[in-house]
Amino acid sequence: IAGCSALMVAGFGLQHAIASVVDMQYDAIFLYDAMAVFEEDRIVLQEIAQQLDNSSLVEESMAVRQSTIDISRASVTKNLYLFVPEDPQALSDYVTLRHRGDGEAITLPEEGAVLTEKMARLLDVEVGDTVTLSPDGGQSYSVQVVDITENYTLNLIYLSPSQYEALWGQPVSYNSFLVNMTPDATEDALSSQLLTNNNILMINYTASSGSQFHDIVDSLNYIVLVL
Repeated sequence: IAGCSALMVAGFGLQHAIASVVDMQYDAIFLYDAMAVFEEDRIVLQEIAQQLDNSSLVEESMAVRQSTIDISRASVTKNLYLFVPEDPQALSDYVTLRHRGDGEAITLPEEGAVLTEKMARLLDVEVGDTVTLSPDGGQSYSVQVVDITENYTLNLIYLSPSQYEALWGQPVSYNSFLVNMTPDATEDALSSQLLTNNNILMINYTASSGSQFHDIVDSLNYIVLVL
């Protein structure tokens, strides 16, 4: 009986912890409503930017580059998302960068990278350390980690466009738009409007992603019930 009780307490504790993490990630850190992914092309970028500007369902939007990339330090190599916002000064409208301990806001600098916490732990990286970024089948680039940001799902490294261009030696090729919808807009309405453009490959909604994680958390109820 004591063992079962301990398992039940552990189950409820795990459920509460995961639920809290989901809320923090999708309510306090990922602030944008949607991410529209499109074919990498400058003309397509301009076309979609105009479409978003003209939409009555969109309050604001910003182009970003998000792609998977290898990151390494010493003998450890991991995979994460490279995230480059077109306008670092506007990033706080879409994503919160902050220190987990004191909640102090982090500004994405022109030089250096901001790394999420879990990846920093996995690589044993501290502020001031240098990491190596390696695109698939491409050259490797070294960059200094100038700050570490709170994060709970996914692993990311944030670079400014100028830092990206300094490393890669070419302008950023954006492949997504972060979108904040107007208060009365719905996901279905926005999808119906934007997906008429064949260059938009998919739209991911933050609320839907959060709901999927909550569904996983809710399934823990059945595990606790069995215990």
